[in-house]
Amino acid sequence: MHMGFAQCMGCGERIRSEPDYFAHVPGTEVEPVHFLRAFFLPQYTLHLKAIRAHHPQAIAFVQPPEFAQPPPIPEELLQGRACYSTHSYDGLTLVTRHWNWFNADALGLIRGGYSTQLQALRAGERAIRNSLQPSLAISRKTRRN
Repeated sequence: MHMGFAQCMGCGERIRSEPDYFAHVPGTEVEPVHFLRAFFLPQYTLHLKAIRAHHPQAIAFVQPPEFAQPPPIPEELLQGRACYSTHSYDGLTLVTRHWNWFNADALGLIRGGYSTQLQALRAGERAIRNSLQPSLAISRKTRRN
């Protein structure tokens, strides 16, 4: 493993950097990290148990990171009272702070809906709006699984 040094922004102090620091589960050198299983699910479990300690009938809202499928959550944790509350952002509009005449279907691209990145590009308002419908369908399919 290559270890280098990076300069702390604003403080002038040099700190040790490890490029693959988050690549493996802590305490192992070989097991690769799957963020949703290693960090999201344990944190979600603690959060939901804390809520249910005070409100046993609370509805669990499951909201994984954008474009990510949620990990399998045990039914004994959900207790039949859960809501998949996905969210989605149009990254280009967020970054530029205005509607553009071009965009890309990021969810379709990430989930393997296109064989090349070029196919995900959309030009024109109608094409952009029409690309939202398949993205919503993907989210709906994820919710049912």
